[in-house]
Amino acid sequence: MDQRTTHQTVTQTLGKTTFTWNENTPLEFEAVTREAVGEPEYRRAFDLGQLTEGFEESFLLGLKDLIMQRLLKVRVSTMKDEYGKVVRLLKKIQSDQTSTDLSKRLMEADKIIAIDSGLMIAIREKLARDTGWIHRRYIDRLSDWFLFAGHGTVFKDLERVDFPTSDQSGNLDRARQTIIAQALSRTLQIAVLTDVERRFQVGELHMGVYVLWNLTNTLYARPESLRQIRCGDLTYSPNKATGENEYTLWVMPAKREGKRMKYPLTTFLGHLLVKQQAWVIENIGPLYGLMAGLDLEQRQAIEQQLALFPRINAGTRHDFEANNFGMLKDGMTFAGNYLLPIRRCLDNIHVNFIVMRHTIGTQLAAAGVSAAVIQAVLRHATDKTARVYIDLAAKELREALNSGLEALEELFPAYNAFMNAAQTRAMAQQFPERVVNSRGPIDLKTGAIEIETTGGCGKSAACAFAPLSCYGCWRWTANVDADHSVNLRMVQDRIKENEAFGKPMKAIVERDQLLEKVIWLRIGQFEKHKAEQAQQQDSLKGEDQ
Repeated sequence: MDQRTTHQTVTQTLGKTTFTWNENTPLEFEAVTREAVGEPEYRRAFDLGQLTEGFEESFLLGLKDLIMQRLLKVRVSTMKDEYGKVVRLLKKIQSDQTSTDLSKRLMEADKIIAIDSGLMIAIREKLARDTGWIHRRYIDRLSDWFLFAGHGTVFKDLERVDFPTSDQSGNLDRARQTIIAQALSRTLQIAVLTDVERRFQVGELHMGVYVLWNLTNTLYARPESLRQIRCGDLTYSPNKATGENEYTLWVMPAKREGKRMKYPLTTFLGHLLVKQQAWVIENIGPLYGLMAGLDLEQRQAIEQQLALFPRINAGTRHDFEANNFGMLKDGMTFAGNYLLPIRRCLDNIHVNFIVMRHTIGTQLAAAGVSAAVIQAVLRHATDKTARVYIDLAAKELREALNSGLEALEELFPAYNAFMNAAQTRAMAQQFPERVVNSRGPIDLKTGAIEIETTGGCGKSAACAFAPLSCYGCWRWTANVDADHSVNLRMVQDRIKENEAFGKPMKAIVERDQLLEKVIWLRIGQFEKHKAEQAQQQDSLKGEDQ
């Protein structure tokens, strides 16, 4: 390498190319290349100064060095194509980054200091919203430069798979785009649940549809798994300490062979499934030999085999159903019975069972939950797909997940960290003002009021709206060992009282019905977290033995 400086002009020779620039404007330079003796010179001007509004100078100087080194490896014509496409992409990024509309910005900082994974996720989200934002071939050229240069001043914290690939390849990228496009906003999920409940209460939806939809929003299982559930897969037994029934559902994995997976259920969901089970036995059982005169063993054998979600529309039973105790033949038939009625109720909202899995996956990732936990919640065979959700948890995605239905935004539960009882007690000793307590029922004999510590506030002190507002507050950390049903019952009692006043209290009733659903969803989340913790403890005990 030869470098000379004369009268503020810098000349540097690398291989067959000589670069010159004014030392006062180092981002504007010229390259002169003679690829072989006797061939003409190729001159090419480079102007990185046009990118200074959106990118730090250190980044642009690093990009200049990359271009100079790249010309040692590729022909001038190749560099012309690569440089043109990369600069066009960077100018597109700069345009959005410097826009007065802050929602268009890709990164929080005023100027970008490196091409990193956060910027790549932001670009993915841009493409998910607007496929015409930039053609993928421009991103492909930037990816080529990353493969050439590796990590340094220009590229940091990246892997090749982080770059959105061309439309013709990249299964992982397509998975990311699908998830972004399908995941419901948090508030929209609550709105759908509330509307489904309202329609069930007025008789517009079959009980089986209502039960399955609540199950879907708790288990987030694949439709193929839901289709195969039988009445015998629901089990329950009394808790020795409380005397209340504990419910478990055993579900067949959809994408791999194996034993049925254990899903602990909340009491509310357990009650719903017992009602569905009773309806199936009464209305579907006689079609499969359930009749008077059978002994207990014969009756139980048939009841256990009955599909928990059989045909409920007026269609003709297939031979498959007749031979499998009412189990629907395939996913299309299953959706026609249990998903289509919901879709007909919801204008302009696309929902299905997979959408709900994408919804919970993105929401968990946006809260910083690990891939291992997401894998456990959604029961993936590996953490590969879970890592896709993690990749999507950038600032722009979190904004997309929280968008829409602004009036409901503050009521939706944030998927934050959890505390157990011991951690809650430790917080109470160190920061008593941050503890969130809930009033339980009054003991009629002693007059004492039960106090349940349901969590802790992330602010310096819990606000005046606690504890009910906590279930929708991102600052709140829930105590999963607490009895949160005390707050659920409080809201339910308030709904009953206000419903008696009729129309004047309609708005308050609707608000509390929404809050009831929020708390119910959170309780289901706590139960799932505790079940996963217990499963991990059992695994550790097995390893020690």
